[in-house]
Amino acid sequence: SSQVRDVLSGIEASSLQGMRDKAIVSLMVACGLRDIEVARANIEDLRTVGDNTVLFLQGKGRSERSEFVIVPQAVERAIRAYLKARGEAQGAEALFASLSNNSKGQRMTTRSISGIAKAAMRGAGFDS
Repeated sequence: SSQVRDVLSGIEASSLQGMRDKAIVSLMVACGLRDIEVARANIEDLRTVGDNTVLFLQGKGRSERSEFVIVPQAVERAIRAYLKARGEAQGAEALFASLSNNSKGQRMTTRSISGIAKAAMRGAGFDS
């Protein structure tokens, strides 16, 4: 939708952080994911099922990853571009890693993920 484009166009994606943030927001908006689902996602949870790229989810209170969402091609491209720029990372590592000095390379917190999403929405003129 044009709203999604507005939100994403406001994210500067020339830096590693920008690429990561764009991938996070694209994924949340396109797949309706909550910050906890994004935070818990591992690289290996992004898989091919049939003709689709999907992301297996580990939601609240579920240990096994049985549910998945279909990831649109544009979102997959954003995620793959970020992972390529990020460099060496194993499948069991967090899909999205922190870039801050004290937690660099570690799994992001739900607070930082929701902060990124909120900032992107505000940047596109959405308040809620």
